[in-house]
Amino acid sequence: MKGLELPVNMLVVVAVAVIVLLGVVALFMTGLTPFGNVTGLQDAKSQGCSIVVTSGCSPNLNLENIAIDNFEGADNLYGLCHDYYGCDALDIDDEDDVIANTACCMKVCGC
Repeated sequence: MKGLELPVNMLVVVAVAVIVLLGVVALFMTGLTPFGNVTGLQDAKSQGCSIVVTSGCSPNLNLENIAIDNFEGADNLYGLCHDYYGCDALDIDDEDDVIANTACCMKVCGC
């Protein structure tokens, strides 16, 4: 019977290997993003700008109405351009600042 016994060290190694294997399987089951589907900055820009370009780069677009999905930074194109691309005129209630930010964001989108 002595030859069939497993040492405690071997049991610990097997337990750790099983835990690591379960972790790897969990990563693949969630699509390698354990915190959900989070969009990167470039994907967020592409998502919002595709709407701007499709509209013919109309300066009359309300960029706050162009939603950015699954991005943890900004939830609309206006906020994305303001927070990440330097379109930072200060006052959203000031019409001149909104026009400046919109023009800046249009440039970010390639218009």
